Amino acid sequence: MNGDAVTPIDVAPARRPMSRAFRRARVAARWVHLAFALAIVAGVVVQVYLIGAYIFGAGQSALDYHRSMGWTVHGFELMLFAAALVAWLPRLDLGLSFVLAAVGTAQVSLASGHRWVGGLHPVLALVVVALATALALRATGRHRAAGIIGRRPRARKTLSRVSAKRMLLVGGLLGSCVGVIGASISDPRLGFPAWIDLTGVVAGFGLGVLVSGTGAVLRSRRSHDDV
Repeated sequence: MNGDAVTPIDVAPARRPMSRAFRRARVAARWVHLAFALAIVAGVVVQVYLIGAYIFGAGQSALDYHRSMGWTVHGFELMLFAAALVAWLPRLDLGLSFVLAAVGTAQVSLASGHRWVGGLHPVLALVVVALATALALRATGRHRAAGIIGRRPRARKTLSRVSAKRMLLVGGLLGSCVGVIGASISDPRLGFPAWIDLTGVVAGFGLGVLVSGTGAVLRSRRSHDDV
């Protein structure tokens, strides 16, 4: 035997680096996922108020609004799961997103139930709120750990362009969700087709971008003054 060292052979294929476009799509999907989680919580709260108003004598219109909001929130639940797949979140978040969509579907189907079976409809609404809140808290924790949300180091006081774009994106998405909810409430006969109400979506997105953009400008000016 000779004393030459044996060179190990690398048989594993080299992993291709993630493209910048794909990375940006995943980051955007994570923000979309957070926006839908918050919108679901807000939508269920509005639903509870509407059904309470109907019980205390607000009339048939309150029940119609409640049903319309139900279809809209259910759309948010399905889109949340789709965003989780695009963002390829951790397994626990993917599982919770799938369970949320499944429970939301069951909750909508039980809206036409009677007596003891129909009583599960409001119970599952509590489960939906709990799951959406858990997903929102976990998403906020990930963003905070990544330095996107929360206090930044003093060396990075100024608001970067990437952070400003993220603020505008989240603000626009939340505004679109509010616009869809407003479209559903304004005409309860629309129901789930309120998703195609471009007026509510565009107006809500514009308002959200305006509000978040104003906040970004004020934050940037305050950071510049502190330097």
